[in-house]
Parts: sequence; C-alpha cells; structure tokens
Amino acid sequence: MIEIPINKHMIEYGEGVLKHKNLGTRRAGFNGTPAQQLTGILGELAIYEIMNWSYPSYEDFHQDDIIIGEKKIDVKTRGSKYDMKPDWAHNIVMYQLPKLSPYIIFCNHNRVKEHIQVCGYLTKDEIEKLLVKTDKGGVKKRDDGTWFRTGAPHGEVYQKQLHDISVATDLENLDW
Repeated sequence: MIEIPINKHMIEYGEGVLKHKNLGTRRAGFNGTPAQQLTGILGELAIYEIMNWSYPSYEDFHQDDIIIGEKKIDVKTRGSKYDMKPDWAHNIVMYQLPKLSPYIIFCNHNRVKEHIQVCGYLTKDEIEKLLVKTDKGGVKKRDDGTWFRTGAPHGEVYQKQLHDISVATDLENLDW
C-alpha cells in the first residue's frame, strides 16, 4: 500500500474541476455528492502524483479514469476517518459494474490524516467472482458496530483480497 499526503494543490485542483463539472451523474441514479466526487478525484490525483504525471483536464468524458501503458483502469476511492484494515470493504455501486474498466485500483481517503492510501488492484473478472452483493435498501454492518442502509444495489470486495501496490513501479509493471 502506498500513502500519498493530500496537498493543497490537489484539493484546489479537485474543487476547481467540480465548479465546472458534475462527475457524479449516473443515469440509473444514486449520484455522487460533491464531497464523494472530490474523494474520487483525490484518489485519481494520487495516482498521477505517484506516476509524476500532470493532472488530467477532466474536460472530455472518458469511461476509464487512467490509462497506464495500454491498460484501462478505474480508480475507486472510499472515504473514511481511518486507515484501511484487511477485513474492511471497498464498495462498488452495482450500477457501475457493467461499465468498469478491465482493471480497478482501490484507494482509501483518510479525511483525518489527510492522505490517500493506494490499497491495491483487481481485474474486473476477479471483482465479478469475489463481489459480495447487497440489494438496494439492504443493511451493511461495520466492525465498529455502526451500520448503513444501501441507497443502491451494492457490492463489496475486501482489502485482503486485493493485489498489493507498494511502490510506484508496481503501477507501471503490474503483471496484469
């Protein structure tokens, strides 16, 4: 896992994008709030920071968040007050599943420590095999005793199931 501190430039850039674009609109509903959209952008920008790339413009719509070599990648970032633990879930709104890129990098945005954890990756095929599904309105319980009711069909994969990304060259040289 790689931790990237969230810097002022990342936040200002993400907020600037959201002033002009709504990236959370889904035809099926359950749209991302501005805060959720910023979390997603910060996860993507963390990958750009690791790769030492210029930030994307977000002017044109692309189904894939990032392309490394010829690999089309989605970046899914969860928001949390904590660092990721092995038994914790990364969530996928099931409306997104058919449109996922062939490769998915999962991140955790720790809002308290103000960093992004690049947690690991799975292929879309692996996600489809591992996904624990919950219907819209289902209850998901957390290990701290809290719970939430899903607002859309929901799926989870667990941190311990991900392939590790521990250094920047892992992103360039993953054996996908």
